This record gives sequence, C-alpha cells and structure tokens, in this order.
Amino acid sequence: MERQYPIPEEIALERFKGEIFMTEQGQSLPYRFFKTNPGEEKSRALLVFLHGAGERGTDNRSQLIKQRAPMIFSEEGIQASFPCFMLAPQCPTEEKWVNTDWSQIKGDFKELPAWPLAAVEA
Repeated sequence: MERQYPIPEEIALERFKGEIFMTEQGQSLPYRFFKTNPGEEKSRALLVFLHGAGERGTDNRSQLIKQRAPMIFSEEGIQASFPCFMLAPQCPTEEKWVNTDWSQIKGDFKELPAWPLAAVEA
C-alpha cells in the first residue's frame, strides 16, 4: 500500500526527536532531528530541511506534518539506500530564513541570513 502524505502526526513526531536550540543572544529555535540507525556510530550525511513560510511558528510540529520531504527521506527503504541524519528547524512566525523581499520574483541571497538561519548554521 502506498504511503499517503502528509503522514499522521504521531508517526512524524516519533521519528523526529524535538529539541530547542538556544542562541548566545537568548533566542530559541525549535527543531526536529532524525537519527538514522540509532546505535551505529558511522559518519552520515546531514540533510537540513528548511520549510516554507506556511510552516513557521513555535509548535515544533508544522515543519514536519505539513510537508512530505522530511518524511519521505525517513522511510526505511530510502534510508537503506541513502542513510542520513536530518535536521528540520522551525523558523519563528515573524521571521524569515533570509532577510529578502518576498515581493520580488527572485532573490540574489546577498542579504545576510536572518538569525534563525544563522542558528541553523551554528
């Protein structure tokens, strides 16, 4: 049977452990982390999933349950072929990953990252 997306919230939250990163300035960034093959101490790629504007918030859920991408990569078959860790941070409601004008058709990303993206990089 083909998996339907988005998948049930309880499955998403079970696969991705919720945490909060605190910046040196005291800002908090919620995130979810998927660890492939717990117990194995091998090096793995880290896939960082930056959600769109509709998933911003502080519930530390929307970045997973409203999207397909993180859950697809956590599927057993995909992990067997492409094992990786995944980080799914959640940008706060009034923030952006990059300080750019959303009314523009394209951006050049010369702008400095907003603090949430800087926190992801940290």
